[in-house]
Amino acid sequence: MNTKQRIQQALTEAMRNRDELRKRVLRLALLAIKMAEVEKGGELDEAALAAVLQ
Repeated sequence: MNTKQRIQQALTEAMRNRDELRKRVLRLALLAIKMAEVEKGGELDEAALAAVLQ
């Protein structure tokens, strides 16, 4: 399971637990990843994901 999948899984869990702050943070992280993927024109590797999230 890669980082993006772990974030998506954590988001699902936060939604189930009604954890609003965690849900917002995870959605922002996924948005940043998605924007970087669109800019690159494909999926990011783990190193690129780490760079986006830092």
